[in-house]
Amino acid sequence: MKVFWSSVLPALTTAAICLKDTVLPVCGGNFKAYNSTFLPNLLGQWSASEVAQTAAALFPLRAVGCSAHLDLFLCSTLSPVCPGSNPEGVLPYLIPIPPCQNLCESVVSDCAGIMEEFGIQLPELFNCRQFPDSRTQPSAACIPPSNPTEPLPKSLIKWTKTEIKIDPAISKGLQHQCPKALMISDPSKTFAGIASCEKPCEPMVKETRDVTLVRMVMAVFCVVSAMISSFSIIIFLKDRKRFVYPERPTLYFALCYFIISITVLATLISPEESACAAADSGISALFSGWKSSQCIATFSIVFFFQVAATMWWLVLVLIWGLSLVLDLNLDVIESKGRILHLFAWTPALALTTIAVLQKRISADPFLGICALDGDLSSFYFFSLLPLVTLTLIGLITFIAGLKKLLCVSSDFGSVFTSAPKLEQFLFRISAFSCCFLIPKIAEEILKMSFSSLTPLLESTWYHENCASLGVPCPLGVSPNEFIEPLIMLLRYVFFIIPSWAPMVWLANGKSLRAWGINSDTNSAGVESSLEDSSLSSSQHSRDESEIHTV
Repeated sequence: MKVFWSSVLPALTTAAICLKDTVLPVCGGNFKAYNSTFLPNLLGQWSASEVAQTAAALFPLRAVGCSAHLDLFLCSTLSPVCPGSNPEGVLPYLIPIPPCQNLCESVVSDCAGIMEEFGIQLPELFNCRQFPDSRTQPSAACIPPSNPTEPLPKSLIKWTKTEIKIDPAISKGLQHQCPKALMISDPSKTFAGIASCEKPCEPMVKETRDVTLVRMVMAVFCVVSAMISSFSIIIFLKDRKRFVYPERPTLYFALCYFIISITVLATLISPEESACAAADSGISALFSGWKSSQCIATFSIVFFFQVAATMWWLVLVLIWGLSLVLDLNLDVIESKGRILHLFAWTPALALTTIAVLQKRISADPFLGICALDGDLSSFYFFSLLPLVTLTLIGLITFIAGLKKLLCVSSDFGSVFTSAPKLEQFLFRISAFSCCFLIPKIAEEILKMSFSSLTPLLESTWYHENCASLGVPCPLGVSPNEFIEPLIMLLRYVFFIIPSWAPMVWLANGKSLRAWGINSDTNSAGVESSLEDSSLSSSQHSRDESEIHTV
């Protein structure tokens, strides 16, 4: 019996799989009890292909019919029957019902001559001492050499439902195995706690239609975002004098999100090809690291322009705040345009380069784009820390500028009454910052929650697919954790919605006039301009100085 327990250790230390049909056709055709298959079998085999390969090696024995009990013996060892009512799915803490020792000895005795004649080596399967001996142990749970049309004894079924206690160290070592299609040589890549294992190219949702819905909605949002961003760029080309500093950063902000929107739209055309490696065995792996030049390109474009857009928002706030605090003339700021470009683009380039060199890249199975991998360290260093730092700098500068404005208003009355343009600009920069920061922060919160849920999501996927992949299923119950499609959709919407922020500057009569559209807003704008020009009187000369400084 000791040899037998050692033989079936994989079945004891992992959950079992019950397949609806028999792996070997001969079992279902000849035996009433064999209408299902219990895996792993007594050889520790988890896949039908392994079972079929072993059975094929013993085909000469079946061809000559050397033993009347050969088929029963092969079925009880290679394709054991499921216990009870043959439940389909994962069955924890069960073992297959072995053949009795005398059944094995009967087959070996009958077929020994044929094995010698055909040169068939006696496999470990025919080591009869590993099976229970019903002659010395009448209560032993095993299959005797009996009439194959009879059902299995109920006592066997009851016995197999007994929970078995196993050494935790052994159980842990055999609990997870990486599917062959996902195996890689890089130990830093993990999936479901398994080292050197790629992530599968399957969104971890309950229904595949949820993936289609997310992609369709995101396609609509990306089209709208591209239209808004392109509208900003075209307005600039038509009216270059309008986008001078401090408003110029909004143009580059729009340019960044235009490129991001177009890139996401391009990957949504064929997300599987953009994100997944070619599948040879029914399952494909997500691109990661340097495995795909297209993946590196999409990551570099999206990540670079995301960081750059944040930098241009910061430039907008810095120009406004510092021009007030330091009394800087806008002509001086305009002359430093190259420095501002260097300040905005360099951090984006540096972070993107570091992320690529460190292979912090992983494809997104929903959108097909490549982004930062799901590792928490990548999220903290490349995403959360830069956003928090830049946001704090921007808010401190904004508060300093606002404080200076309040000081000015206390000196010579309400600055907003005497300088309506200043009030308008303050409103715009506040609205622009809210339209950008609120969805950006919401996206980071959702990304953090998904990063923390990743182990549970991967474990659920492993539980759901281990049987079909031919790997041991782990002990215990599946976490049953799936991505909520609505939450995932919100994350992607928050990712693209900051591109709408430039509408704060564009939603006015000037934009319509730039397109040659006449409206009531046109005349109102002219009247407003005339009103503003009257502010050049000596009574408001100091106010106008502050406006130009802004």
